[in-house]
Amino acid sequence: MSEKTVLYIARHGQTYFNRSQRVQGWSDTPLTPEGAQNITYLGKGLKDIPFKNAYSSDAGRARETAQLVLAEHHDQGIAHQIEPRIREWGFGSYEGELESNWMTELAKIGGYASAAELRSQDIAFEDMANAIHQLDNEGWAENYEMLVSRIMAGYRQIAEETAAQGGGNVFAVSHGLTIALFLSLIDKDLKLRGLENGSISKIIFEDGQFTIAEANNMSYMDNGR
Repeated sequence: MSEKTVLYIARHGQTYFNRSQRVQGWSDTPLTPEGAQNITYLGKGLKDIPFKNAYSSDAGRARETAQLVLAEHHDQGIAHQIEPRIREWGFGSYEGELESNWMTELAKIGGYASAAELRSQDIAFEDMANAIHQLDNEGWAENYEMLVSRIMAGYRQIAEETAAQGGGNVFAVSHGLTIALFLSLIDKDLKLRGLENGSISKIIFEDGQFTIAEANNMSYMDNGR
């Protein structure tokens, strides 16, 4: 009898753009020393969970995070696979911009008086994604429909591959908005926008359906300290 499939999805460790509060979607910076150390703690906290497969997006920060976690695992035979569809949202011409400047422009296009007002509101992912798509002067930021299609296809592929092997635990490294959008697609009542670097969201895949067991859980990192 097959086991259920359980996804342990980590947000990557803190990067230099995270620390300097710059927009980081398809652009990429390495983990800071603090970020790398915290991910090493995460690896220690996950080292006894028997992972059948491990994935990350194709971003350097996600690859680095996965490698640091797997280096601490008791099973050194777990292959690290790349799934590009779980990369972060793309921000087009706003990549690398200060988050404060980007939020100001996002507020204007959304009809908010200020970035502070925008932050205080529970803006829907659909509205946010479509506003980013509209703001992008480069023409490659995805709209909401494109994001949903890409992200769901990526996570479903990961889950189905492991389910086809009889189920089991899967480790995956992804990104803040990508994970948050995925969680919202599973549970529309979950109001979660920001995920901590190195947090774990635990997702059950059974009978073709996803359910959320944990979201934005920092206890795995804390247990590795």
